[in-house]
Amino acid sequence: MPETSHVSQFSSVDSAADPRFAIRFMEAARALPGIRACKTEVLDELRLMPGASALDVGCGFGADAADMAVRVAPGGTVTGIDRSEVMIDAARERHATAGVTFQITYARVRQGSGASPDRARSRARHCRTALVSAPRRSMTRRRLA
Repeated sequence: MPETSHVSQFSSVDSAADPRFAIRFMEAARALPGIRACKTEVLDELRLMPGASALDVGCGFGADAADMAVRVAPGGTVTGIDRSEVMIDAARERHATAGVTFQITYARVRQGSGASPDRARSRARHCRTALVSAPRRSMTRRRLA
């Protein structure tokens, strides 16, 4: 099976024939200059400051969470969550000393929250990183809503 056919398995990494393919794919994408520039711009827009707390939902192998940890140090915390055990294991292996906590969990939209699952999935495609707390919390909520 050619590796390109694995792209459809990002939602079920742990049960894929080659679960580490997703990591290799993301590493290759992350090395591209355009992707690096985009990641830097997104992190800049988050305005993470020393002492802040942040949550990376769908953290994958933890590279973005580790980048966030650099920005919130000293005194800040970053938690990365992903539903894939393979991804969380890789994140813990790669970023054990980065000051990031990684957890296996499944993030979902609560009923009655005003957000539909379709809208949540759409937003997730555009902005995967959400702040737990920010200096101007109400403004952050409006921007993410």
